[in-house]
Amino acid sequence: MYLRKRKNGVYYIIYGPSNRMKSTGSKKRNEALKIMQEFQTKAETQLSASAELPFLKVAAKYLNYSEIYHAKLTTRDYRITFKNFQKHIGKLTIDEINSNHIQDYINLRIQNSSIHQGRKDTINLKAFFNWAHKEKFISTNPAESIKRLKAPEKLPVFLLRTNSVNFFQS
Repeated sequence: MYLRKRKNGVYYIIYGPSNRMKSTGSKKRNEALKIMQEFQTKAETQLSASAELPFLKVAAKYLNYSEIYHAKLTTRDYRITFKNFQKHIGKLTIDEINSNHIQDYINLRIQNSSIHQGRKDTINLKAFFNWAHKEKFISTNPAESIKRLKAPEKLPVFLLRTNSVNFFQS
């Protein structure tokens, strides 16, 4: 987080991984620094408060985001993954979830459904936790260490001719 003075003389706070900008409304550096300190304190307080949110509340925010940026079927897949993951973790808050919870859930999905479903849930949960980390809902990403599963290759199906009959001979 840092200050930047624009051509109009107003200082802006630059913050976040995507360098978002927020105006301080001040042309004086000392005032802008005070405003930035207040902003940083407020952001840290918000981060600690959001860490106490239940998983489904943050997941609902991600589903709103997904409805805007993803296809309907993708959003539906996220909803199904979140519902099943919530059953697995119970009433844990977003900050209490760790990589062991995620890995146990993926293993359970592979056993109960298929490796393809486990792979899909891995992709969905990694995307969700990356977003939650980027949006400052969590301080560390528990899905960062989870490796994406590889689906087994399927062999092509061949049709063999058992009786070679030539239809053109009479």
